[in-house]
Amino acid sequence: MLLDSYRSASVISVNYCTLGKLTLEHLHAICAQYNSFKRILFNQLHLYKDNVHLFIVSALAKVPYLKDCAPETLMTIAYSMKNENIEADRLIFGPGECSSCMFLINTGVVEISTKMDSGTEFVLEKALRGTIINATSFLFEEPLELSAKTVSRVNMYVIDKLKFLSIAGRDKDLLRKLEKEINKQLENVFLLDVTSVRETITMPHGKPLVGAQALKGHTVSTILKNTVIGVILKNRENRKVPKLQDILR
Repeated sequence: MLLDSYRSASVISVNYCTLGKLTLEHLHAICAQYNSFKRILFNQLHLYKDNVHLFIVSALAKVPYLKDCAPETLMTIAYSMKNENIEADRLIFGPGECSSCMFLINTGVVEISTKMDSGTEFVLEKALRGTIINATSFLFEEPLELSAKTVSRVNMYVIDKLKFLSIAGRDKDLLRKLEKEINKQLENVFLLDVTSVRETITMPHGKPLVGAQALKGHTVSTILKNTVIGVILKNRENRKVPKLQDILR
């Protein structure tokens, strides 16, 4: 009620009991009368170390515009995400659809791919637990170029654009970051819109990347993939076969 979010648990009476009830209207009245009351409630929520909540918050904090975001805002976004189950081999979104949601994978694998002119499915990313999909593109109304399909049964947390913006609208600092992010992305290709929170990345040769290096490695890898697919799409429009020299340039 405090965060205007979805319930994450059921409350069942096992025998006769007496309960007190506080309506939303009365809560607003108390907060208006006692300025510190709402802050005290938020502080108590911060002390609640729920593993699911901690996982969602830590994943959200890896999104560039949510990094260093106010804890209260991150907490509100986390509690406002719906939990959904999707069976294996189901399409989450396809080319031409407008993205309206941000997804956080809890369990399972999601395959992000594009279809080549030959009809071959070209897999760009296999998204695992902790990967956030469409963190930037769901802010736009542009049609997506890629498709996302579940490889196994997937459990994910989802927040739609309207709910997200209603929360962001209460945080002036986040609004400034969003404006900066949108202006930056308008100048770049962001076809593959994923943010990974994997702690390690296995390299073909040498030692694995860990922690911050793993995150940086994943970011660079995503930029390279976006560059390649951007050249392919541009050449497709011009009906040309993409050349390695054009991609490297």
